[in-house]
Amino acid sequence: MAKIIAIVNQKGGVGKTTTCVNLAAAVKAAGKRVLLCDFDPQANATSGMGVDKTTSNGVYDALINGAETAQLIVTTPYGDVLPSSKALAGAGVEMINMEDRQFLLKAALRQVADNYDFIFIDCPPSLELLTLNALCAADSLLVPVQGEYYALEGLSEYKEVNLFLRGIVPLIGFKSDYVYYDRAERFAGESKYPLKKMISFALDGITSFSVKPLKLISNLGILISVLSIFGLLYALISHLCGVTVAGWTAIVASIWLLGGLQMLCLGVVGGYIGKIYSEVKQRPRFLIETHLKAEPEEKVLDEH
Repeated sequence: MAKIIAIVNQKGGVGKTTTCVNLAAAVKAAGKRVLLCDFDPQANATSGMGVDKTTSNGVYDALINGAETAQLIVTTPYGDVLPSSKALAGAGVEMINMEDRQFLLKAALRQVADNYDFIFIDCPPSLELLTLNALCAADSLLVPVQGEYYALEGLSEYKEVNLFLRGIVPLIGFKSDYVYYDRAERFAGESKYPLKKMISFALDGITSFSVKPLKLISNLGILISVLSIFGLLYALISHLCGVTVAGWTAIVASIWLLGGLQMLCLGVVGGYIGKIYSEVKQRPRFLIETHLKAEPEEKVLDEH
């Protein structure tokens, strides 16, 4: 039985069709059996899969005329397609008086569900009866969204020239998520991200957001200084007790003490530099995601 996924958003231009076509092609390339059901009267997913959207009414005939779904499916190199057409634009009105009108697409897809691993439904940018059919037929929903103004406004608060975006995005605090995938072995060419460049990215990430390396140097300096003092005390106590102490003990302990003090001084100076570094970046202390109980600007002006 196929897993049916509806790609839905009432807003247009957010990438529903692009997501649906590319997702179907990618799953097909992974060796799965895929059906793309174009449920948008614009039929862009149909043409995107290489099918002529003027030759058949496709899914419209399955819903309104009771045609067998298997007879309407078109096979392409990128996956099978249940095409759409302009006729689907009037289907919402025609289905109003039909029995179980919200389950018509579910019944049509059930006829071929056993033949596929995944069925993707490209929904229209609306919340009318066609979209309701897609929601009733689907097991899962995928909602593409656009990068909105408030996230970009938050990003504009960061005045620094060299933005390390992988760190800035979670630092801003808006909701984000992960997309996991298995990357196949490269067949040709060279990677744009060799080990040297990835190490450089890692160093940029550390130095852009943290002065912990400087604190680590300070702590290491303190540790070495303390150990060298214990070494000197051990040498002194041994000498007072009449135990012969090799000459290198005092020399090594002294070198360690001087080295530890130098590292401690570097860490202290680095701490001040880190504070200057943070002030120069002028990063905002906080960002406002939502204004609660905000009064209209005109009302505030009237009160004053």
